[in-house]
Amino acid sequence: MSTSYPPTNRRIQYLAGLCVSFAFTFTGAALSWSSPAIPKFKNGDADIDITDEQSSWVVSLFAPGALCGCYVGQILNEKVGRRFTVLSAAGPSFLGSVIILFSRTPWVMCISRFVTGIGMGITAVVTMVYLTEIADKDIRGSLGMLVQVMNNMGSLAVYSIGPFVSYNGLNALLVSLSIIYATMCLWIPESPYYHLKDGRPAAAKKSFMFLKGTKNEKWATEQLTAMRLHVQESMENKTTVKELLTNMRYRKTLYLIAGLKVLQYMTGMCAIQAYLEIIFRQGSSLYRRNVHYRPLREKTSYAHIKHRSSTLTNNSRNIFLPSRCISAQP
Repeated sequence: MSTSYPPTNRRIQYLAGLCVSFAFTFTGAALSWSSPAIPKFKNGDADIDITDEQSSWVVSLFAPGALCGCYVGQILNEKVGRRFTVLSAAGPSFLGSVIILFSRTPWVMCISRFVTGIGMGITAVVTMVYLTEIADKDIRGSLGMLVQVMNNMGSLAVYSIGPFVSYNGLNALLVSLSIIYATMCLWIPESPYYHLKDGRPAAAKKSFMFLKGTKNEKWATEQLTAMRLHVQESMENKTTVKELLTNMRYRKTLYLIAGLKVLQYMTGMCAIQAYLEIIFRQGSSLYRRNVHYRPLREKTSYAHIKHRSSTLTNNSRNIFLPSRCISAQP
């Protein structure tokens, strides 16, 4: 078997990776949705009668939905393929966003957040599998980084736009993101690995050549032969959940990964992301408590203001404005 690699055009791999990773833009936006939404609950912009406890349930039910979505995604991933699973993740995401757009009761909002979380869980499972299977080894890292970049872009969009638009406008942003990423992923090809796993070598070859941007059928056949052997070996040595938990070979890795994830969530990352705007507002209000306002006498002359503004004492600093004086205690 020849080991030489003919020139390939990786444009399709990069484009497919970009489109699939764009799903995480919605994920980041959905995670950060509560940051500008909760202040709108409090000041009445959302026209929803909701308590702080109910708001916390709306925020927190996103995570259990994502947990369930991971199991759903794994099943779909093996049963219907990577491409269809990527597209199906847009279903719960779109449905949850539409429900929360029109809902005006807390319990309906809880349901919508749970459904949206299912879409996030499906996306988290299938995206990395798809990127790993379609990309060449030396670009898998860069395509994998797109996931985090897109996730941060979604959060940034909500943090920067959310506070300045209406509540319905904020929810419309989520709906539009789910539609955009579903539309972007309509053209992506199925993974050649999945075609080989289901015994469709012709479809696998067509998809492989399209992704690699090559017309060299001989080289494609050689690569698919090696890929088929790898797929067969993976299917024969498939690991069960029981073996994962009981086999000493996997236990150390399992403990390491679980420990890192626990430490990550113990940092309060999710809470900070969900309540970021409230945290900033409360922090600024604490600062303003140390600033005391004192009005000037009505008949204070400009010369007197200028003279007083240059006066410093050991314990305070006075800043005089035309209508009021701000005295800041150090």
